[in-house]
Amino acid sequence: MEISKDLERAAQPSRERIRQDLEGLPAELRTALRTLEEHLFHPALNVTWLMTDRQISRGALRRLATALGISLHAYIENHRMETASRLLAATSEKIQVISAWVGFSSIQVFSRAFMRWSGERPSAYRRISKTFPKQPLPAPKLRFLNSEETLRIQAEELLLEIRRRSPAAQESLLRSNRCSPALIRFLLDEGRLLRSENVGEAIQRGRLATLAVESMGNFEGAPELRADSWIELAESYRAAGDLDAAEQAIQRAEGWTGGLPIRARARFLIAKAALLQARGAVDEALALLDHGLSMSRKDRALAGELFTHKGALLSAAGRDGGIALIEHGLMLTRLAEEET
Repeated sequence: MEISKDLERAAQPSRERIRQDLEGLPAELRTALRTLEEHLFHPALNVTWLMTDRQISRGALRRLATALGISLHAYIENHRMETASRLLAATSEKIQVISAWVGFSSIQVFSRAFMRWSGERPSAYRRISKTFPKQPLPAPKLRFLNSEETLRIQAEELLLEIRRRSPAAQESLLRSNRCSPALIRFLLDEGRLLRSENVGEAIQRGRLATLAVESMGNFEGAPELRADSWIELAESYRAAGDLDAAEQAIQRAEGWTGGLPIRARARFLIAKAALLQARGAVDEALALLDHGLSMSRKDRALAGELFTHKGALLSAAGRDGGIALIEHGLMLTRLAEEET
C-alpha cells in the first residue's frame, strides 16, 4: 500500500519506539516485530494475518507479546491511534482519509476507537489542537487500549463490512484472515449481552460468529467453539420466537458436541431443554437436564447451574418442587464459589 509523506512523518515517533522495542529481543522475535512495523498500517494486519500471510509462528507471536508486555492487538492499535492523533493535529486531511491511512476500513469504527483511546472524538481533538496548539492534548496522557477494546474494534469493523456485502461475498470476507478464536468469543459474548435489549443484533452476532468459525477450518478448540456459536445463535432465535430457526441451529450444535468436555455438553443440554420447554415438551426438557445432572456429579458449580435451570423449568410449568431445586442449585453454586 502507498504511504503518504504526511503519514510517514506522523508515524516516525511510533516507528522509533518500535525500533527501541527491538533492542534485546532474540532474532526470531526481532523478525516478527520488524514485519509488524513494516505493515503497521496494512488494513488486514492482525495476529492471524501475521501467521498466515507472513508465515510467523503462533509461538513466536505469543513470546513477542510477552516480551512487549501487551497483546499484539493492543500494541498495533495504540501505535495507529498515536499516529492518527499527529495527523489530526498537523494536517488538514479529512478524517475519513486519516482513518483509511492508519488501517481502518470505516470512519465510524475509527472514531469510536479514537475516542476510547484519547477521550475525544477526532473532530474535537483536531479542533482543540488548532485552538490551543501549545497546550498538552489528551494524546500524551494516553492509556493503552486493552485486549477487550481492540477486539471490540475488530468486531465493529467486521460487522460494518459484513453489512455492506451480499451473502455470497460474506464468506470470502471471513476467509481473508480477519477472524480469530478470541474475536469469535467476543462476538458471542456481545450477542449474549444484546439478547434482552436487541435480539435482532444478537442474532446477527450469532450468525456472524457461526460463519466466521466455519470459515476458519480446523484449529485447537474448534469443535467446542463451533458448538458454542450454534448454541448462542439458537438461544437468540428462541428469544426472538423463531423456534424453527432455533431448532435448526441446535441440530447444528449437536453435531459438534461429541467428545467435548462435560461443561460444553451441558451448555448444549441446557439450550436444547429451553427450546423443548418453549415448544411445550416439558418432560423431554426435564429428561435432558437430568442427563446433564448425571454427568456433573463431580462438578459442583455445573450441578448448581443445572439444578437451577430444572427448578425454573418446573416452576414455569406450574409443577411442584421448582423452588426447592432452585434453592439447592443456588446453594451448590455458592459453595463452588467459596471453594475457588
